[in-house]
Amino acid sequence: MGRREFMRLAALTTTTTLLAGCGADAPQRAGEPPLSATPAATASGASGGGGMGAGATAVVPERFASFITPNEHFYITVYSSVEPDIDRASWSLSIRGLDGREKRLSYASLVKHPAALDRMVTMECVGNGVGGSLISNAIWRGVPLAALLNDFGIEGQPYKVVFRAADNYHTAVPLEVAMDGYSMLAWQMNGVDLPRNHGYPVRVIIPGKYGMKSPKWLTSIELVDSDYLGYWESRGWDDVATIVPFSRFTNPLRFTEVQPGRIPVEGLAFAGAQPIAAVEISEDRRQSWHPAQITTDPAPFVWSFWRYEWDLSVVSRRSSAQLALRCSDAAGRRQREKAPPQLPDGLQTQDAGYDTLELIVQS
Repeated sequence: MGRREFMRLAALTTTTTLLAGCGADAPQRAGEPPLSATPAATASGASGGGGMGAGATAVVPERFASFITPNEHFYITVYSSVEPDIDRASWSLSIRGLDGREKRLSYASLVKHPAALDRMVTMECVGNGVGGSLISNAIWRGVPLAALLNDFGIEGQPYKVVFRAADNYHTAVPLEVAMDGYSMLAWQMNGVDLPRNHGYPVRVIIPGKYGMKSPKWLTSIELVDSDYLGYWESRGWDDVATIVPFSRFTNPLRFTEVQPGRIPVEGLAFAGAQPIAAVEISEDRRQSWHPAQITTDPAPFVWSFWRYEWDLSVVSRRSSAQLALRCSDAAGRRQREKAPPQLPDGLQTQDAGYDTLELIVQS
């Protein structure tokens, strides 16, 4: 892909675009998981902020400063301490069918596939907590899984497609997910070869599913006719892993000191396969809600950015002020306010809850 075409795709935020991923260091908010962690890991850490005048903006965390996340700031999760170092010249992908057939694809043959395309996909970790940072957006170049499996020839009645990786991670998705036209194998991220820590030379991207379904360092694909539970799924994590509506504040940072006035507030919202339909802000501890302005074109599989002006003009003394945030998608799903009494879907339930932003208003 040429630079002009890459820049054109980076500018698009319409429903014709898609994206997915994992990333690096950025300021961490209180109560959210560490930025490099296994999906089960959690930690606390406060993000501070200096003073700002009314109408000014604080520094946006680098991960959320642009619609396309730079590779160096894309979130990263780790399954183990092993980060494979793979020579793409000797790498090959094994595809096995129910009938025992095996086909091997070299890297060179994969990247020349006539169905290769560029697709924007936002990726989110299943362990992303309330107001968490384990979410990023990128443009991936690769080939739809459906094209590869059709080339291979599907015999019998497979139930699931199993992915295995060089770090021994494994997971699976139903055949209909693999064949949906959106799921893909990617070898480029934002116009360059996949970085090693993002799965070089080839990784899986399953849009609309949490990142646990998109293994890095892919080595084999197998069609099976029975249920298959991967590494996390066999430990009780949700096997469906459908992304639920999520939103967070990105600017200003929590506990920033502000002067009385109109304060611009920004953030993001994401709902997996469904476009974001509404973002709402409460200034009175969830008694009433007001619409925020969605500033990017809502699209499936891609996050949306939003903006809201908070009127803090009348403050008689130094005090704190708090906002709450929620979103809903085009299918009518609203962000969950509270976690269910049981935890049937692993840490997906960490997405239950509304992010809050507290600022210190100087008198």
